[in-house]
Amino acid sequence: MIATLRERPWALAAVLAIEAVLLGLMLVDPRLPVGLIFGVIAVLVVLSRPTWGVGVLVASRIIDTNALTIVRVGGTGLGLFELIAVPCLLVLAQRAMSQKVQLWQEWPWKWPLLLFGTFGAVSLLWSPNVGDGIGDLTPLVPIFVNATLVMAFTRDWKTFRGLTWFWLGGSVLVCLLTIFAGALGIEVGDVSFQAAAGGNRSTGLGQQPNWFAMTLFFGVPMAAAMAMSEPTKRLRWLAGAGGLFVAASMLTSGSRGGAFATLIGGGLMALANPKIRRIAFRFVLPATLLLGVAVLLDIGGLQGPLKRIGAGGLEIQQDYRPWNWQACWDMFVDTWGVGIGAGGYKTLLPSYNFQVASTQYNYPHGVFWQLLAHFGIIGLGLFGWIIQRIFSMARVAWVTAKGTAAEPFVWAMPTAMVGYFAWTFVEFEYAEKPFWEFLAMFTALCLMMGRGVEIPEWNLNDVLSTRKPKSRLRKRMEAAKPEVTEPV
Repeated sequence: MIATLRERPWALAAVLAIEAVLLGLMLVDPRLPVGLIFGVIAVLVVLSRPTWGVGVLVASRIIDTNALTIVRVGGTGLGLFELIAVPCLLVLAQRAMSQKVQLWQEWPWKWPLLLFGTFGAVSLLWSPNVGDGIGDLTPLVPIFVNATLVMAFTRDWKTFRGLTWFWLGGSVLVCLLTIFAGALGIEVGDVSFQAAAGGNRSTGLGQQPNWFAMTLFFGVPMAAAMAMSEPTKRLRWLAGAGGLFVAASMLTSGSRGGAFATLIGGGLMALANPKIRRIAFRFVLPATLLLGVAVLLDIGGLQGPLKRIGAGGLEIQQDYRPWNWQACWDMFVDTWGVGIGAGGYKTLLPSYNFQVASTQYNYPHGVFWQLLAHFGIIGLGLFGWIIQRIFSMARVAWVTAKGTAAEPFVWAMPTAMVGYFAWTFVEFEYAEKPFWEFLAMFTALCLMMGRGVEIPEWNLNDVLSTRKPKSRLRKRMEAAKPEVTEPV
């Protein structure tokens, strides 16, 4: 290396220039050089394996949080995800053109989403705050682009399996970073959440506890389906262990919505499919016992958040939620069902409820309520159209995937979305990640099955079997053993 630098002085100058740029970026914001380095790694990954690039996009979407935001444009934060995503997207687009991958293709909820975004843009004409409205609508762009790329490059079962491991890996990484940051006393972000301080709730890289739970929530059904469908017992156990770890980390947020949404999704999946129900009866009890031991030993500080979940039940104790919901309804009525327009909620809220407007809880607290206030009947109708298309896909997938390794996924993913939709009546906004990436992966799986792509068979006996699998050496010995033929 030293000899190379001596022979080529320009290489030494380039290295020094790169170091100077990274040092300058670090002086501006320590997150900038980190994001730049990961962005370069992402580009190199995409150049070698385009499908891995899509996996990096999905994983970075899970890891990125508002606390890691570097700059804000209106209500939209630009952070590490964007530093990784932008070069990754450009290279993916180039690879798609060179490999003649069709990016613009039909998928069931494409036009409802485009029409929803179009109506949101039109609503800026009567919005009381156009700047906030543009910021609220901007996340729809990466949502559409990511969905397009996921469905364009996920063309076979191997690629889909790879994306599921990227998803689970991203979720586990979030949990590990949260644990290490807490152990080392590192504060991520500059916002302290009152709700978290009251019950020792984990915020996960500086997120509001419910958002932290929602980020991890989708990893639990994904891991459950992987634990039922992976081809080897080792991978199945690895996926199951990862799912348990993510579920336990999600519970440290103390989110009642996260716990109930998980129970809703898992319960519906087990009730609807007898094969999955058999697996659940076999493995849910040991998993519950493991979780019970972790709670008794207070591993990871589980006792405090779980007491909050158990004590609160379904009761809505905070006044700020009903106050916001009442304000949303009043805005809907006052605009004759048209809505106040994108981004107008915080601007108009003081005239409806000054007390809640002066707190950090000055947002609708629920996707339904946000759509009701901002976009009225038309927005609710377009979003309902998206939901209708999702479950139309699911009905077809339940039949098509029967007996294949995709069967656990086509039950786990839609039922998880049912649990999430129930949760969204009391929390979140319509553009939240990672729901849309989760939906894009499910849609890619449905499109793949519709094209007749070959998917391995799903043998329930292999999943339930307790026999120790044969070692590679034993398999080789059996294969090399000569056949004994009887004399004629």
